[in-house]
Amino acid sequence: MNDIDRLAEMAELYQKCLDITSAALSGESLPDEDELTGLLQTRRKMLSRALSLENALKTKSEDGSRYLTGIKPEAENRASGLLDRIRSLMNSLVKTDEALKERLEKGLASVGDDLNAIRKGQSVLKAYAPFRGGASYFVDRHG
Repeated sequence: MNDIDRLAEMAELYQKCLDITSAALSGESLPDEDELTGLLQTRRKMLSRALSLENALKTKSEDGSRYLTGIKPEAENRASGLLDRIRSLMNSLVKTDEALKERLEKGLASVGDDLNAIRKGQSVLKAYAPFRGGASYFVDRHG
């Protein structure tokens, strides 16, 4: 596999990760816990694969930047296009991740509020004692 193939696969993996994250956000409610866990595990595997592809690129470091050295001159334009796409996908993925995190935190806070309401309701129910009295007095009309 050459560096162009690695960059193309990285772009594809980042696109799939973005699609998965966007799908988790698109519904009115978040997917159930098992489905969301599965999506996030799949996404994690894809991101891990993209990182291993990135680590396999032939690069050199200079002036604090990394430069690809395994690109043939005739493939430089394709490599630049793929790098631009990868940067764009990464930026979108970061924004979508932040939105998902915010939605998950709101959902968790909502569950916490519901649990607090349930606890208060249980306390009120325990304190409740129904009135069971009855009038057992009669007016004495003979006396």
